[in-house]
Amino acid sequence: MDAVAEMHEFVRQIGVQPVTVVSLWPIPLYSSGPHVSHLVVPSCPIGQEFVTFKIEAYGTDVQDKGGRFDVKPIMPIVLARDILQQHSKTNTLIREGVVIYMGDHAPNQKNLADINEARKRLVKHMKKLVEDANGQWVRGGKNSNIITDVHRQAAEYLLHYRFLAKKPDWMITAREQQDIVALCLNCGAEPKTKTAVQCAACGYIVNPEQGYINGDVSASTPEGKRALSRLSRERLKSLGISELIEETVEERKLREQAEAKATAKKK
Repeated sequence: MDAVAEMHEFVRQIGVQPVTVVSLWPIPLYSSGPHVSHLVVPSCPIGQEFVTFKIEAYGTDVQDKGGRFDVKPIMPIVLARDILQQHSKTNTLIREGVVIYMGDHAPNQKNLADINEARKRLVKHMKKLVEDANGQWVRGGKNSNIITDVHRQAAEYLLHYRFLAKKPDWMITAREQQDIVALCLNCGAEPKTKTAVQCAACGYIVNPEQGYINGDVSASTPEGKRALSRLSRERLKSLGISELIEETVEERKLREQAEAKATAKKK
């Protein structure tokens, strides 16, 4: 498409400034959406100061305006802000402990000051998580499924830095392997069952393949296509809907990486 080529040439001329995402969370941060779902901020091991995740490539937004395509670049700072905004929503467990700054350099004095402030907010937030889990444990006992691995990681973090004197009772109780359910990639909540299609906390489609088989997710709607695009091309072929998904998340990631490399070579 000429519009896409023109957009890439425009970006080549103005340049792309990388952005660094700093995370203090001991769990990886996943995001949803067509432009950031492939960007996963790695976990910060408890005891380590922080981890950095650099966004160096830009994204491409293409909208069909009735036969005319509107093509815009999505710069790294916009992608980073999208990640930060998602982890600031009221319906997610991860609200603090993330900082972004322009450039791919190691944190300077100002960045470190921002990170320290984020750490203070993170500790306060984790204390609230543990308090909530304590209340759920008292009310629901061992049958409570509200306490998630995010709560457990928060308690481990506070224990390591001595904000907690001892492990809460709900951490001492062991969980069987078959009882562990993957957390929602959007908000960090724990689905009630392993066969759940949709997250009860935020509505995110946690199991698009099962949702399609059940008839709850349609490949003919934009929302369904976004969910199903997270599957591999092989899985889409096995479901017989490969031709309905123009580009998978993995394919988009590879395309954007190739485009970024091609743009860098032209400079």
